[in-house]
Amino acid sequence: MNPKNKVTCIITGATSGIGLESAIQLATRGFFIIGIGRNDDRCIRAFQKVKQHTEFRDPVFLNCDLSDQKQIKDLSEIICDYTDRVDVMINNAAGIFLTRKLDAQGIEMSWSVNYLSHFLLTGLLLKKLKNWNNSKIINLSSIAHENSSINFSDVSFEENFNGMKSYRQSKLAMLMWTYILADKLNKSGTSVNAVHPGIIRTRLLSNNGVFSPLLNFGLKIVGKNVTKGASNVARIADIPDDKNISGKYFYESKIQESSLNSMDKKNQIRLWLLSEQMSGFKY
Repeated sequence: MNPKNKVTCIITGATSGIGLESAIQLATRGFFIIGIGRNDDRCIRAFQKVKQHTEFRDPVFLNCDLSDQKQIKDLSEIICDYTDRVDVMINNAAGIFLTRKLDAQGIEMSWSVNYLSHFLLTGLLLKKLKNWNNSKIINLSSIAHENSSINFSDVSFEENFNGMKSYRQSKLAMLMWTYILADKLNKSGTSVNAVHPGIIRTRLLSNNGVFSPLLNFGLKIVGKNVTKGASNVARIADIPDDKNISGKYFYESKIQESSLNSMDKKNQIRLWLLSEQMSGFKY
């Protein structure tokens, strides 16, 4: 078990990009890191990198395919074996799928991996988060949520699939979920915030076959250094406990208003009910 005087941080998508750099930055600050990745080799490499910055206990990297709800449930049980507390949960894993792909449950991959997996995993670990005052949930959204809406009648885009529309929808869902979860956890001691870390050089487009290297090269040209993006995430993890900041959208390092669609209370509730139905899990 993790020593009770050490803070624990769970990071999804922790084997590359913002997730890995966030793990390194937070390990340097004394966090016990539990990183989630979907590839054994990358988990091993990430472990070796983060270990170099760890002072008191080696990080733990766990393999989980977040597009499989059974694996997510198994993962939550494994995490409980490693720690009796969760102080910070960073829901970072995401991808852009330019062709329509389905997860193990038949759900479109952008919706499944980028949003629904985090809804489920966070719910499964919520008791661990609520066990500790001033715990933090940090959801990675994106400026891409703007000019988007939730296609409630067809969130999996069975008709008229568009990869970028699906990605934008998933990032809008992350933001709307942030707001409603923050309301539900009001006065619980657990804060929930969302962040657009910036346009960052990551492997976000690595799920598109032979075109992936070219697409990622284009992102590398226009994107900022991953260290900058991770700093914007880690900064929220470091918000002093007495600030009581929750239910906010950070654009890089500053709090901003998000889109009107993201603030729609009725659709936030509608999203919550749909997410419970699609994940088979109620908070």
